[in-house]
Amino acid sequence: MYRVDDIDFQLNPMSKFSLKDGKETTYAEYYEKKYNKKLNDTTQPLILNMDKKRKDGTKIYLVPELCVLTGQSNEMRQNFTLQKDLNRKIKPNPQQRLEESQKLVELFKSNPKTKEMLDKWSISIGVNPVSVDASKLDAGNLMMGNNNKFPLETTQDIDRRIQNQMLDQVPIRKIAVFCSSRDKEICSSFMDTLRKCVETFQYPMQAPKEFFIDGRNYEDWERSFNKVLDPSVQAVILLLPGKKKAAPFYDDCKKFLLTKCPIPSQVVLIPTIQAGKNLRSIINKILIQICAKVGGTPWAVTDFPFINEPTMVVGIDVFHKTAMKQDSLLAFCATVNIHFSRYWSTIDLHRPGEEIGKGIQNAVVNSLKAFKEVNHGRFPSRIIVYRDGVSDSQRKTLEEIEVKAFYRAFDELVASNQLESKPELIFICVNKRMTAKFFSGDNVQKSGIGNPDQGTVVNEEITTGRDFYLISQKTTQGSAAPAHYYVLSYCTNVDKSYVEHSGDIPQEVMQNIQLFTYKLCYMYYNWSGSIKVPAPIQYAHKLSNLIGDRWRPNDQMIPHKAFEQYKSLYFI
Repeated sequence: MYRVDDIDFQLNPMSKFSLKDGKETTYAEYYEKKYNKKLNDTTQPLILNMDKKRKDGTKIYLVPELCVLTGQSNEMRQNFTLQKDLNRKIKPNPQQRLEESQKLVELFKSNPKTKEMLDKWSISIGVNPVSVDASKLDAGNLMMGNNNKFPLETTQDIDRRIQNQMLDQVPIRKIAVFCSSRDKEICSSFMDTLRKCVETFQYPMQAPKEFFIDGRNYEDWERSFNKVLDPSVQAVILLLPGKKKAAPFYDDCKKFLLTKCPIPSQVVLIPTIQAGKNLRSIINKILIQICAKVGGTPWAVTDFPFINEPTMVVGIDVFHKTAMKQDSLLAFCATVNIHFSRYWSTIDLHRPGEEIGKGIQNAVVNSLKAFKEVNHGRFPSRIIVYRDGVSDSQRKTLEEIEVKAFYRAFDELVASNQLESKPELIFICVNKRMTAKFFSGDNVQKSGIGNPDQGTVVNEEITTGRDFYLISQKTTQGSAAPAHYYVLSYCTNVDKSYVEHSGDIPQEVMQNIQLFTYKLCYMYYNWSGSIKVPAPIQYAHKLSNLIGDRWRPNDQMIPHKAFEQYKSLYFI
C-alpha cells in the first residue's frame, strides 16, 4: 500500500530507470517482463511515493493504470445494500466464526509441514474453544432531567428517550451562529428546527444571534469572528459547506476558536441540513453536544460504586502519527463532579528525549486543584485512571514512568501542605484491540452459538487476579469484541502509610471496578448507548485526535489555557 505524495508529469511509462544490476529499462518494459502486464497508455504521468522508512529519501514511482484506491468512497459507504453484503463477508456471525476457526485448526493438524512445526515446538491446539464461566453486570438506570429515569439495558428506544430535558442544562445567554450569506435560506431552516428542539428540551437558551459571511475565503470568516466574538459568548455554531471530513474552512475555524478565541464550537454541514432527513433528531443531538461543551450534564448513570467518597476518574491517551515524526501528544481528561460528566482536560506535547512523566505529573496536580475548586475545597479521596493502548510488554515501563508520576504529584501537594493525605489510586491499563473472541452456547454440538450479552465479564480461567475481559456493547452484527482491563497499580492508605497492594486485587474491589467500568461506557455524549471502552478514555482519544490529526510542525494547534477553566467537554 502506497500513499500518493505527488504526480510527476515529467515522467511516463516510457521513462527509464536503473535496476539493481545497473541495467536500464522503461517502466512499461519492467511491468511486462516481470508481471506480464502490458500497458494501454504509455503517456500517462507517474504517481510519486516518498518512502519515509528509508533515510536516503528513496522515491517510488507507480503507474496509475496498475493502481487501485484503497478504502471506500463516501458513495460506497452510503450504499446500504453494498455495506450489508460487505459486512456479511467481513463480519461473520459467532457460529460462522467458530466453524471457520475450527476448520483452520484442523487444517494445521492435517498439513504435514505445519504438523511438523507444531510437534517440533510441542504446541498443541485444541479444536474446541475453552469453556469459561462469566458473570453479567447490570448497567442500572439512565437519569435525565425532571427526575426522569429508565433502565439502560431493556429500554428499546434510548435514542429517542435521551432527546428530552437533560439532567443539568447550563443556561446559555449568548450564542452565535455563523453562515455564508449564500446559505441564508438553509440557515433559516436550521434556526426554525433549533428553536423547536430548544422548546422540547426546555433548554434555558437565549435566541442565537446570526452572522452571515459575504466572502468566499476563510479570511472573511476570521474577520467576522474578530469583529463580533468576545469572552461573554458561550458557544458558536458554524454552518459550513462541504462534505463530512472534507469541509473547507473546518480546520481553520476550529483552530481559531481553539487557540485564539477560546469558545466551544459546533460545526453543522450545509448538506446535512439540505438533506432534511431526520433533521430534528440530528439537531436534538447537536443540542446535547452543546450542553456538554458548555459544562452541562446531558445525563448520568445511577448507582455507581466508589461514590461513598469523592472520586475522580482520569482518561489518558497518547497520540502518535507519522506527521508528528517522533513527537507525541498526551491527552489527559479528569472528571471534577459527582456524575463523572464534567472534565478538566489538557494536552501535553512530548518531544524525543523529554520525560513524559513530567507532563503527567503537572496534569495530575492541576486536575486535583480543579477538582478541589468545583467540590468546595475538597480533594478527591480516590482516583481511578484508565490508560488506553497498553500492551502486556509496556506495563513495566508504564508503571515506572506514569504511575510514579501520580505518586510525585501527590508528594508535591503534600509537601506544600495543600493535600493532607494521598488519595487511593487505581491505575488500569486498557487494551481494546483484542483478538480474543467469546461465544455463548454449546460449542461441542455446534448449535445455538451466539454473542454474549452486553455487560458480560470474564475473570476466571484465562485471567489472573488483577485483570478481566468486558463486553460492554450489544452486538447485532458479527462477533462480540471484548476489551481487556489490567489493574496495574492499587494503592491505599493503611495505618497512615501509603501501601501498594501486590498480588490479587480484593474480590469486592475488583467487582466494583468491573461495574464502575461498565457504567462509564454509557457516559459518552456522542452516542446514545454503550461504547466499547469507558467514556474518559474515549474523551481523551477524541481530544488527542482533534489536535493530532491537524498537527503541523510549524503551526501547532494547542488549545487555549482558558478551556482548562471551563471544565467542559469542549472538544467532542
